[in-house]
Amino acid sequence: METNTIQTTMLGLLETLVQKSLITNEQFQQLQQDFTPTSHIDAAIDWADVRKLFFDNGVTPNFTVEPMNSANLCPTFFPVLRSINALRLQFNEDISMQSRKKRYTEILETIRKVIGYHVGAVSESGVKNIALVRNTSEANNQLSKGYKHWEGNAVLLWDENHPTNNNVWKLRATSTKKVKMFSLKDVDFFNSTDAEITKEIGDVIIDAIRQSSEKIVMLSFSEVSNISGICMPSKEIVARVRAEYPEIHIHIDGAVSWGGLEINLKEKNGVKGVDCDSFASSSHKWLMGPFETGIFYMKPERAQNFDISIHAYDGKIGFSDTIPNDTSRFELLGQRDEANIYALGQTIATHNRINGSNPKRIEERVKFLQDDLRKKLVLMAERLRVKVEHITPISQKFSNGVTVFSITTPNGAINHEKLYNDLYGEKNEKNRFAVGFIPERKGDNPHPEALRICPHIMNLPNQITAVVLKIASLIQKNHTITIEELNAVTQEEVLS
Repeated sequence: METNTIQTTMLGLLETLVQKSLITNEQFQQLQQDFTPTSHIDAAIDWADVRKLFFDNGVTPNFTVEPMNSANLCPTFFPVLRSINALRLQFNEDISMQSRKKRYTEILETIRKVIGYHVGAVSESGVKNIALVRNTSEANNQLSKGYKHWEGNAVLLWDENHPTNNNVWKLRATSTKKVKMFSLKDVDFFNSTDAEITKEIGDVIIDAIRQSSEKIVMLSFSEVSNISGICMPSKEIVARVRAEYPEIHIHIDGAVSWGGLEINLKEKNGVKGVDCDSFASSSHKWLMGPFETGIFYMKPERAQNFDISIHAYDGKIGFSDTIPNDTSRFELLGQRDEANIYALGQTIATHNRINGSNPKRIEERVKFLQDDLRKKLVLMAERLRVKVEHITPISQKFSNGVTVFSITTPNGAINHEKLYNDLYGEKNEKNRFAVGFIPERKGDNPHPEALRICPHIMNLPNQITAVVLKIASLIQKNHTITIEELNAVTQEEVLS
């Protein structure tokens, strides 16, 4: 099973490091405790205990500012931070090339395997289909900077892509390298069935490909929009496009999905994956891992279609004039932080311990918290007689954790940027929240300014109660909504 394989692989890495005297016996004893076999995880899980994973033992699990902006940044698991610090101190004692080559190679190649298990992208022996990059932005830039087939053709992008997968393409476009856009503004996410929505999205993309005067050679979209919270039906999109246009390179930006959604790129646990040509993500968002550590998956046979933008040290801390033919060509980035790369594997192992025998446990929890937030906003809207307009679809298929909404009072729209700042509050103030603000969008696909709240597994329903209660107080100081009323919403969900 994938989960136990990951734990065993990480333990094997530690055994190799201690055998080669790259970590001490004391460090080995400490670090191995983080890889409890997944079979020891009970079928039920106490989410209050999961919250404690973000704090040192014995520390009251309260954040100075409650994190609810997972689409931008998440806190890192405390044991992962502890390992990073311990390994950096150890590695700092021996900075020789001899030891660095040994430990970097061992760590890099083992974590590459762990990532492959986790995202369903185990590669053939000797072929690398995953590059360890610094973040999604770096991977996205590798695509737009180096795509050899772009000349004389066009790429097709979703208009809700992140700027590194949208604006950057436009900045690099020329008279012979075109950018085409598609929009989902006419898709009715609130009144159509999931099947109808899936078909409509596919129709929009296929129509854009057919109507382009230039040949479309790449389709690129965010799996989850950080602007609207729309969760794209990636597997269905890939299958639809692949059936009619097999030569198009399909790239998925997974910055806002990895860690909140179960990812399966090729095959996992006997289930066929999405089958996209490339996928990129970062560990500092929903994965709750180390900063400046990301992944770039690409089918090896597609890798040679891209020139690289950085050519420095490889995984063995050596320079070669020959560029690898596989996906590892994108990680020739020079000196790396091997403690962070190790920490990425530990983060993945932590996810798998939480998931236990259910690979979708975290995803289901994210959807539960999102639904809890929505229902509490409904109660608030009814009591305050305000309108909460959801920009994010309500369907669980087309949303996953990112909730974008705007509030209108009888006196008109509120100032959402002020609300965003007031929720953050002042130093020493109780109940402070890190959420997101979405500016007003104009043009062909307009949206009002909005608030974005993205709860994750470090949050409990009582924190969602607290943020809704603070929103209510900022809108109407003398409201009569109580904590008990809002908490009762969660109890009804648990019982239903």
